[in-house]
Amino acid sequence: MIVELLGKAFGAAGQTLVSDFYPVYDQFHASQQKCLTHLLRELRDTITKRPELADHAFFTRCKPEVDGTNNAAERALRPAVVMRKITGGSRSPEGAAAWAVLASVMRTAEQQGRDVLETIKTLLRAEWDGKDIAVLTDTS
Repeated sequence: MIVELLGKAFGAAGQTLVSDFYPVYDQFHASQQKCLTHLLRELRDTITKRPELADHAFFTRCKPEVDGTNNAAERALRPAVVMRKITGGSRSPEGAAAWAVLASVMRTAEQQGRDVLETIKTLLRAEWDGKDIAVLTDTS
């Protein structure tokens, strides 16, 4: 199921997977970072073990390098939410699913510095030619 959501090629373009480190994510060849909730839990557990840890080990574990908010995710969703409000939403489950995929592709292309229209054209051509969409991760 997770491969269907993220795609087989996730991680090939240097993405970082923010998760709870559940073992199912190990199948992706991507950098992993614990989500803030799990980092805070680990920090709390580390603090309770403070007398048992050397200073270096304690301070290494207490240095999460993750944004403390979900503002980036909120900003990433904003264009799709605005579009939904302007258009009144989708009229069918199929339309909603199509828009979700398209919005995701457009946002991902933007984040990767790709031309959105060219990315969509490349994906459509790959689908029509029966090619794997991992064609977009080819950096040669």
